[in-house]
Amino acid sequence: MTTLADEISRVQIMLQDIDTSVSNLANIATSISEAAQKLARLNYFPQLTWVNAISGTSVYNMPATNVDIEHVLYNERVLRYITESSFDRKLSGWELLKGEPKYWTSDNLAKNTFRIIPAPTRTGSALPVIPPVPIIMPLTDNILVFATEDISTNLDAVVPMPTLLDYDDWLVYYSVYLHAGKETTQQNQPLSKAGALLAEMWLQFMERDKAGGTN
Repeated sequence: MTTLADEISRVQIMLQDIDTSVSNLANIATSISEAAQKLARLNYFPQLTWVNAISGTSVYNMPATNVDIEHVLYNERVLRYITESSFDRKLSGWELLKGEPKYWTSDNLAKNTFRIIPAPTRTGSALPVIPPVPIIMPLTDNILVFATEDISTNLDAVVPMPTLLDYDDWLVYYSVYLHAGKETTQQNQPLSKAGALLAEMWLQFMERDKAGGTN
């Protein structure tokens, strides 16, 4: 596993950049962070998040590192996504409903927040399930969220990056594309295009690998 410092060095090698000033290294780190956000938006970092359901509570917060919520399960059953406007047309005062949750929404809510509808009438158990398969926390009367993590918030100069080596390579290529394409004194459009091409080729390799392809 590599670190953010390693990634910065690799980007500098591709850029033939010998500027080790704090500001320049910070700019490269920003490009790497932006590349990590891009990879997250491509759903390369799926996460399962267990949430303790509370009786009468319909709105729940997710970790700040999430990018997008894909699915929400309550009591081991998939909830249907619905928009706020759809419920407004269907029923007034639906925000106060209590019962067995059937729907979920993130519409018109703060980032990384979701609502289940109706609010549950039972509080789920917070005690771990034994044996811990497949998830160590109980699913009965609780919430399970399928979401995508944004690893850009966890990048550190000395701590190994939370990515596979294949992803690290892609981050370097895409960072070169971003950094060399910005309107600065280091702008290099041909090199930026080369970085974009390498990133696209590597992404195809990663997609094939994720799908279980072989050479």
